[in-house]
Amino acid sequence: MIKIPRNIQLPIPEELSPDTALAIVEVAGSTGVAAIKTRTRAGRGIDDNKIPSKTPNEQGTYSKAYSDKRADRRVDIRDLTWTGAMVQGVILDRIETTQTGARAVITVTNDQKEKAAFNQVMSPWFGISPQDEQAILAVAEAELQKLLSQA
Repeated sequence: MIKIPRNIQLPIPEELSPDTALAIVEVAGSTGVAAIKTRTRAGRGIDDNKIPSKTPNEQGTYSKAYSDKRADRRVDIRDLTWTGAMVQGVILDRIETTQTGARAVITVTNDQKEKAAFNQVMSPWFGISPQDEQAILAVAEAELQKLLSQA
């Protein structure tokens, strides 16, 4: 399993029920998935910078068949979406309670894990970037304020 290298702490008031807290973590996790997909499709890696483009078979990284396909395509933006299946395979797997709260587990579907891991080694893309974290915190804060105003 590919691990997300960033844990985000969401301060949630203790007066909220555990179910409400889990709902906020679920919203945060869903936002994380969307942020990873949007950022990757824009050709930006986990550091929020452009994913470096590789030339066909640079360092033997691509198969011959893929190199031939890639040679016919503009490759100045490496967005990891040749077919889109790998990026589409990024999912919110589950919400778990922990000793200190809860966490959202984001992963890649089993059929795309090998490809995702290969691309992660070439250019880190899977995880929560600093801009992703800002988006997640903003959405979680808005959800928390909405819930508190309804209480």
